[in-house]
Amino acid sequence: MHIRIEAETGHGLRIIEEIPDFPISKIEGYNGIGKTNAIKLLRLCTGDQPFENDLSAWRTFRRHLAAARVQVTGLYGGRTIDINLDPERWPTKPEPLGDLLGSVRIDGTLALPADIPDVLRVFHILTTETPLEILAKRALRAERDLRSWLEYEAEPRQNDLDKIIGAVQVRISDCLPAQLPQELHAAESARRLLSGATSELDEAKRLAGLLEKAVEVADRLDQVRGRGPELDAKLGEIRRRLADLDDRKRTLDEQIEGASASQTANQAAEHEFDLAQKHLVRQDKSFRLAKTSLEKVAAAAGVAPERAPVSSRIADLSGQLAEMVDLLPQVNATPMLISVLTDLADRLEDGERHDLAGSVLIEASDAFPGLTVSQLRDLCQIQAEKLSRRTPSAQAEKLESQIDSVRNQLDALSQMAEKLDELDIAEGNLHRAEERLRNAVEGLPEQAARTVEELMANRNTLDDESRSLQGDEARFSQARDLLGGGLDEAALAAELHSLCQEARVDPGRVRGRRERHLAEIDDLTRRQIAIQQQFEKASRLADARTTQILEVGKELATDPRYEWLRAAHRELNQIRQRDASGYAEVLDGLSTKLAVARNRLEASYRGTSSVAQAFQRLHGELRSPSTGQVRTSRWDLAARTWLADQVRRWFNDDFLSAALFDGARDIRLDSSSLTVAWTGAEGPNEIPLAAFSSGQQAFAYTHARVAQLDQGPASENRLIALDEFGSYLDADRMNDLLGYLASRARANPYDQIVVVLPLERTPQLTPDSSERDHQRVEELQKRGYIAESVLS
Repeated sequence: MHIRIEAETGHGLRIIEEIPDFPISKIEGYNGIGKTNAIKLLRLCTGDQPFENDLSAWRTFRRHLAAARVQVTGLYGGRTIDINLDPERWPTKPEPLGDLLGSVRIDGTLALPADIPDVLRVFHILTTETPLEILAKRALRAERDLRSWLEYEAEPRQNDLDKIIGAVQVRISDCLPAQLPQELHAAESARRLLSGATSELDEAKRLAGLLEKAVEVADRLDQVRGRGPELDAKLGEIRRRLADLDDRKRTLDEQIEGASASQTANQAAEHEFDLAQKHLVRQDKSFRLAKTSLEKVAAAAGVAPERAPVSSRIADLSGQLAEMVDLLPQVNATPMLISVLTDLADRLEDGERHDLAGSVLIEASDAFPGLTVSQLRDLCQIQAEKLSRRTPSAQAEKLESQIDSVRNQLDALSQMAEKLDELDIAEGNLHRAEERLRNAVEGLPEQAARTVEELMANRNTLDDESRSLQGDEARFSQARDLLGGGLDEAALAAELHSLCQEARVDPGRVRGRRERHLAEIDDLTRRQIAIQQQFEKASRLADARTTQILEVGKELATDPRYEWLRAAHRELNQIRQRDASGYAEVLDGLSTKLAVARNRLEASYRGTSSVAQAFQRLHGELRSPSTGQVRTSRWDLAARTWLADQVRRWFNDDFLSAALFDGARDIRLDSSSLTVAWTGAEGPNEIPLAAFSSGQQAFAYTHARVAQLDQGPASENRLIALDEFGSYLDADRMNDLLGYLASRARANPYDQIVVVLPLERTPQLTPDSSERDHQRVEELQKRGYIAESVLS
């Protein structure tokens, strides 16, 4: 490649104008002619910053360079580079120029400065540096590279990854998959407890029903044994008197019939009298039946058989029924109210755990006082406790039983109203029948009529007495039927024995056992309600948790945003084939992996930062070696291991090994003492890096640096400048190194090496000087330096 530089400079800044197109060229010139400045300028053009650690030199160079143009031709594939530099735009601090370099054309087309390194790279090797200085610079470069990477790449990337992973972790932790097994177990345990408590309560209620019925039968049996004989005697007496009255009425009927038949010859009047008499008998019978029926219903309803008391009692019972019907939904709603209050209290307790106890939840108004979270929670718990003591289930059953009783009483009173209507009708029919009979009597002869009227008057007296006794019979008969429920003493005793046997209780202790069992039912009812609330709460928690887990699991398994997550955690791809517990297991495992990943990510960042700090310390130790204690942290050991590897690569080369280490293969560096050790022909050897001679250092460093370029970044063309080359090399090592460079040039045709040397003496012309000597002197006088090929 051929490089031409046109620079406008001032205040003593000089830059040579040309680097010829030789595979290996040598440039010799006076000090200050601008050889090294030309190499630094070319490094700036290819993206480096040669003044990185020298702010003063950078400011001088930038201030005294007004403008420059760099043209590079003869590149691989015939490519060209043309750069017009604009120093006024360059930064004041020594940092890479980037787009501030100037305008760039590659192959005649506008390009970016960042495109230049792909076509051309420039390497500047100073052969005057000692191995320690070189290694110190490498440590410093490593530290700066790491810090730059941490700041501009690692930290943003680490933050982005942490946010992405953290968002997924929060999404999973919100549904708490690890708690689902415990909540499902709690719900199942509560269900089993509820099933057992319900069965126990049902059995207790069944036994209570037996005991209640047994007590009822025992009461009826006591009544039958106590009042039964008395009622039977009264009923017997009434029935005997009724039978006697019936006999006396039949006798009077026969006398009336005989009187009417013997004292008249008027067949029509006699026939009408006979019909009227029979009609009266039928209506009298109907009246007596209606009155007996009314007396029985009145006895059952417990009210006098009159319209005013019946109407008043119906009104009272209707009001009671309406109140009880209105109260029933409230009683039945008690378990639900307790559940609502308990849930509210639980949520408020969550708020208290988050330091919200004193926060105002309900602000004060004209109608309500203000309430804090803790105050409302206390009120909810107090009200729930009050409701739980009411045994709402037992209260509801009792209320329903009272409602049924009132309805039965209202039915009985309604029947009484109907019976009163029937009695009024029967009484009216009876009065009309009596009127008809009186009219029929008037149709008889006077004597017959007088006799019949006397007989009829006697019979009416008997009828009145009979009606009164029939009412008494109806009342006592109803009382007797109610007394034993229609059963006699033997039947009641047998039923009581059967009930007590089934309830496993002695008949004499059935009442006490019933009272104790009712108290037990109250306790069982409260326990069943508490377990029911516990089960409902556990089920709600488990159901809510299951819904959340299924939602999150399906989202992570299907949403395109989490494709990366499914690739990293393949169990997500099969999660939809599992049940809720399977979902929770996968999500819990994923949450653990995400936590580990975040920790590793943070540890990686901290570790890299620690490595950068170790390189910083290593740089200080290499610049100022001391005999103090060497740091032994793993990061410092890693940095020193890297240093040892650099030296190993540096010296483990056949060429260097033969030249400096007797052909040894085990060249190594003690990173603590900075001593190089090897095994030569005469045995083990070691020497501090600082003890290498200047010639050894220059020879080793130059060879190693050139060899390492092959492991560096790729580029189509490379310019390698060896500055101050040969200053510390004797003739033999100089020739050996030039031979190495010549052999390398044949293997790398698109690498160009420039050997920069100071002019040690001015060439003197003699009569025997060659034409080339004359050209060299002329070139030196014209440009201040000589550029020529090393291989010619």
